[in-house]
Amino acid sequence: MSLYSFGKVVCADESAMVAALRRLGARAGVSLVFRVDDGDLDEMTKVQRLQGQGVVFSIHSGPDEMDATRLWCDAMTSVRQCASSRTTAGAVGPHAGEAALACFLATRLGQACEGLFGLGCPAAVALVDGGIERVLSGSALECLHTIAADVRLPWDRSPNRLYFAGG
Repeated sequence: MSLYSFGKVVCADESAMVAALRRLGARAGVSLVFRVDDGDLDEMTKVQRLQGQGVVFSIHSGPDEMDATRLWCDAMTSVRQCASSRTTAGAVGPHAGEAALACFLATRLGQACEGLFGLGCPAAVALVDGGIERVLSGSALECLHTIAADVRLPWDRSPNRLYFAGG
């Protein structure tokens, strides 16, 4: 298997959002594809605030890749290198420390997630090896802290989480 990333932004003006997401992908250095597997879409829309009009997308590590495994691995390496203290390593609580968060946000995956949650609309991104098993609904900062903590694990041990920020 591989690590897959997909999501949705709830918005009224879909064409403007597609353009914004294309710019975001280019800035972050990730490949965005505007389609999602039907089963994944069904799982996402179980989150009530993700129902309705919006733009779905998949995030790939590059234009010739079909998954986000390399993005996760790069972020994992970066965040682990920041784990110089117990707090930074996330050993206390479920969130990454500020240094680990900063290291995560400097990665391509971190830049894509930060940009997505900064669009000002309800948005979600899933990072899964298989299907969605957990949903985190919180602020953009809470989602980013949790992703930064989650990427410390190898991709095949990810919590298979959908991260939702209400915009």
